[in-house]
Amino acid sequence: MTTQGPNSPATGADNSGVGTLAWSNPDRVAASDDSKANASSTANVTTHYLKATNFGFSIPVGATVNGVTVEIERMTTNNTAARNTIDNIVKLVKGGVISGTDKADTVSKWPIADAYASYGGAADLWGLTLAYSDVNATDFGVAISANTTSDGTTINARIDHIRITIEYTAG
Repeated sequence: MTTQGPNSPATGADNSGVGTLAWSNPDRVAASDDSKANASSTANVTTHYLKATNFGFSIPVGATVNGVTVEIERMTTNNTAARNTIDNIVKLVKGGVISGTDKADTVSKWPIADAYASYGGAADLWGLTLAYSDVNATDFGVAISANTTSDGTTINARIDHIRITIEYTAG
């Protein structure tokens, strides 16, 4: 098998397909540079999707895609029982459509300092059929939504960087 990546997205966008809380500055997920996308609330809410696409893959024609690993560098401003952030949904974006198996960790609280969480793997296609052309497309990527818990104090869910690695076998 051959690996390509990790690649960063060229596009980040807020997508209202789920939740009620919008992401500000969603385009800031393109680099690990402490310039973050942010969703801020004082209530128990679910965020919109933060959708990252256009990863610039160039998997060779005829290659078989074996797996997709997504890494999301995220943090929250509080990590207590009364104020915290957890994953709601983490899915791939294929053909511009949020789809596939949900890989969210709906138990673990996000840390209060930047840290990457890994989803999928070298032999995980997220319940999808993925051709080389799918992952090479500008509308391929990943979408994440989070749940925030708050006791009335402001809590921020923040994402600094998203990257994807593709495992494939040459055709």
